[in-house]
Amino acid sequence: MSPVFKPVSRIICGVGVLSLLYCAYSAAQQPFINLPVDLVCQIWFSLLAILYGSSQIAGDFIPLRTDWQDRFKSWDTAGNCPSFYIFNHRAKARSLRLRHFKASYEAFQHCMKLVKARDYSNYVGALLHPTTLQPEIFALLAFNVEVAVVRDQIKRNSGVTGIYRLQFWKDTVEAIYLNPNAPLPRQPVATALASYVKLKDAKLLIDLITSRQHTLGDRPYTALSDICDYGRNTTGALLKLIMNVLLRKFYCADTARKDDECLMKCYEAAENMGAAVGIVTILRLFFALETLALKSKAWLYKLVISVAPLLSRGILLLPVDLMTTYNVKVGRKSLFDGEITFLLRDMANEAKVRLLNSRKLKDVIPKELRMPLMASGTTVDFVLSVLEESKYNLLDARLQRNPELLAWRLWWKKMNKVY
Repeated sequence: MSPVFKPVSRIICGVGVLSLLYCAYSAAQQPFINLPVDLVCQIWFSLLAILYGSSQIAGDFIPLRTDWQDRFKSWDTAGNCPSFYIFNHRAKARSLRLRHFKASYEAFQHCMKLVKARDYSNYVGALLHPTTLQPEIFALLAFNVEVAVVRDQIKRNSGVTGIYRLQFWKDTVEAIYLNPNAPLPRQPVATALASYVKLKDAKLLIDLITSRQHTLGDRPYTALSDICDYGRNTTGALLKLIMNVLLRKFYCADTARKDDECLMKCYEAAENMGAAVGIVTILRLFFALETLALKSKAWLYKLVISVAPLLSRGILLLPVDLMTTYNVKVGRKSLFDGEITFLLRDMANEAKVRLLNSRKLKDVIPKELRMPLMASGTTVDFVLSVLEESKYNLLDARLQRNPELLAWRLWWKKMNKVY
């Protein structure tokens, strides 16, 4: 703006201010509710005069100093600048902590994808936990998945391959929690464990691996109690680990283990729930295999191969005592001979008893520590209901599906503090 026009703008702005003050004084003198039309028009003209005059006085916008500095810089120059105060904070980071955070975040994303693909019920249940705890919970769930799939990946008479894979995870746990100076393997789940899961004692993780080692052979369980023990040492141990995560979140370190009796009740509920899940898992493994039916239904054979890899290789883990009691045999021509329905009914009843024993402790368990049990309880309820409706028919395809409206069921249980 020219120097001659600037005083004129100041005069216009001043006249507008005086006119607006006069309008305010005149409006205060009016005894009517509505102002006269001429006074309203004068107010609008005064406001326009003030806006026009002040904008002319202010002049054009002045760019910031950093904008002028970066105006003629190329990306090769500005992008390599180590300062974070210029070029809109897009300079390259030089911090090693950011690099470590990127690796941890990528490991967390890998754990989420792995759990979603292999353990969808626990995936949905983990999303209901506080956001700050999800990385640690997903790392534990992914570790459980990695250890569990070893049994499905090995083949009959494959030697000690499966043992070596489980030994790898055992060495990884010891390197993270027992020997910090040991090298950490470059594996996403191992990175997530080292980054997020803080444990003073790795006994539960090691017990989980040891329990998985006992099922690497093709030997079935001796008794139904062995399946319950297996569930307590695997799923039960996992539930205890997640409970410990919530324990550190909602209770301070000094009072976390103050009430030992309450903590033991929480662990007892987790063990009973783990035993129920162990039985239900065995029932879901032996899905839909009748050799004669498979010859006429190719789609069913493909489904069995995908959802029951142990069964497709002729590996049965049913308890020997019940198979002997009900004269259940496994043959080439027919998978199940004898009173298989009664065997399945006894196993389902035992799972129901374990589930009820876990739920009896609901009032003793703090509300915050009930959440890890929700997904397992929902899955056990669903499988038992399907078995009862189908009269213990393992050909029912619903056994391999997730519960309907799983997310809503878990949300309702979270709101009502039940499992």
